[in-house]
Amino acid sequence: MLLFALVSITLSIPSLQTKLGNSATNYLKKEFDVDINVNKVDLYFLGNVQLKDVLIINHHSDTLIYTQNLSTSVFSYRNMINSKLDFGQISLSNFIVNINTYEGEIDDALTVFVDKFDDGTVSDQPSGFLLTATNLKLKEGYVEVIDFNFPEKNPLFFKNINGTTKNCKIEGPNVFTSIEGLSFIENHNLEIEKLACDFTYTKKFMNFENTVLETENSSILTNLKFTYNREDFLDFNNLVNIEADVKKADVSLIDLKKFYNELGTDDKIHFSTKITGKLNNFVANNLKLTSDKNAVINGTLNFKNSFNQENGFSLEGNLTNLTSDYYHLKTLLPNVLGKTLPSSFEKFGRFTINGDLYLTENLINAQLTLNTDIGTSITDLELTNIANIDEASYIGHIKIIDFDLGKIMDNPLVGNFSIEGDVDGEGFTLETMNTSVKGIISEYQYNNYNFNNIGLNGVVRSKHFNGDMEVNDDNLKLNFNGLADFSSDIYTFDFKTVVDYCDLNTINVFKRDSISNVKGDIEIKVKGNSLDDLVGTIDFKNSLYTNQKANYFFKDFNVTSSFADSIRTITVNSSQIIDGNVKGIFKFNELGKLTQNSLGSIYSTHKPHEVTSGQSLDFRFKLYNKILEVFYT
Repeated sequence: MLLFALVSITLSIPSLQTKLGNSATNYLKKEFDVDINVNKVDLYFLGNVQLKDVLIINHHSDTLIYTQNLSTSVFSYRNMINSKLDFGQISLSNFIVNINTYEGEIDDALTVFVDKFDDGTVSDQPSGFLLTATNLKLKEGYVEVIDFNFPEKNPLFFKNINGTTKNCKIEGPNVFTSIEGLSFIENHNLEIEKLACDFTYTKKFMNFENTVLETENSSILTNLKFTYNREDFLDFNNLVNIEADVKKADVSLIDLKKFYNELGTDDKIHFSTKITGKLNNFVANNLKLTSDKNAVINGTLNFKNSFNQENGFSLEGNLTNLTSDYYHLKTLLPNVLGKTLPSSFEKFGRFTINGDLYLTENLINAQLTLNTDIGTSITDLELTNIANIDEASYIGHIKIIDFDLGKIMDNPLVGNFSIEGDVDGEGFTLETMNTSVKGIISEYQYNNYNFNNIGLNGVVRSKHFNGDMEVNDDNLKLNFNGLADFSSDIYTFDFKTVVDYCDLNTINVFKRDSISNVKGDIEIKVKGNSLDDLVGTIDFKNSLYTNQKANYFFKDFNVTSSFADSIRTITVNSSQIIDGNVKGIFKFNELGKLTQNSLGSIYSTHKPHEVTSGQSLDFRFKLYNKILEVFYT
């Protein structure tokens, strides 16, 4: 006991402690060629050691590691002589680590330093240098990573590092430890409240097993592994391989916005996936993602140049389910999608997409099925100039099924619309659209009638259709060539058509006759949305009208409709049938009843038809044919 006390007292003499520290430092310099400076060493009773102002210089004579205070307890002084540093708890406070990669070099300065402890043995065999510690406590640390091969990039740093790791071991160039809980702030100003994992570093790989990462708003549970050759670090983003098994992630957009400022903040995403590849070319396999705003993404996504977008970012995906809505997309990316999503997308309601997608900054190649609240589309399209999506160009094949076109056009007379065909043009709104269309309309609901079998070959431009149309509906068979203009509140039609058969009663155009069929050649130049507001001229040639009473043929027949204030004038010119006009305020479908009321009023026994109030009628006609019955009986 007396001898032990004398030894302890002797070791507590400051000059002797400093001498011992210098001896150890000189030994490390001589044995491993490392530049370590210790300002003061305090040796305490039972092997406790405290080093003050420890400075490690890297191979470019810059600061590699500095700590204001390092305290530990040495378990075996004998092992220290044999390069076996066996410590208990090590505490580092107010430390700095600068991990610099210098221009033209592959290895960073920390790797160069650690390599000096490598005696050349392989990783699964004992190394000449061994450092162990039961615990490593970190307080107020700062780590900075700079690659001078890429001086334009902002340095990566971690500040306010605090926490504990257990079972630390440095064996030659290999490092092992269990991180129990580190907190720090990284260079995007994201505050990590907890980082825990089983960490391994070798010359070939880095493992982060059982990783838990937590912030105030987010948490991630994953296994992460980097594999590499040492020279790969010169181009980490493109050469180092990544394997990540993200078991559970709950990530707030508040945190993600620190990395990508275009994101909104009003949502939180929850996902799992397995990631393979490299930082600039990785695949998120079997991604299952939901958000608090009810968005869903399921599928496999391949991201390229995410970290070097100047080289051309791209996303290739196989989507089994992408579900969202217009408002959520604008919330997610208010400055990107908020400006580029087609404004008509709002009316789609909640939508679901599945299929294959390839996306760059300027192009979308999509083989997708889109299900919305107002219909379904199946597309095989390539879109370009997507920076302004309302005016984007596109080419490909599209199929639209049961699409509520009336909701898009804000027209209650228009209903569901189904078409399949080829498109080539630009624009996604009716105002900006300039598109050639060749296909078949299998369904077009108008005025409570469902037209089908309509062949199209023409151009849709700024709410205009100019081209050919062939209709083979059961109740309408015709060939159309000309212009239909829907660009204003009042529609304009300028076309020629050959009508082989048209049942005006069934298609809800002319309901007065129970049978109301017409055929012939027709040239129409009119404006209006219904028979009650049409203005213009209709020319019939070689036409046949059939109702329940008879067949009426006429070679030439011209009808002109005009308005002066609220007074409507319909003029009829035909040398075979009738000449004259009718003026007044009236509804077209009640014109026959009004005429009968007018003629019958001279008879006391006549019982007038019930008609809408406020109508008046004045007519002058010269009759040549009983076809007058078509209009007035």
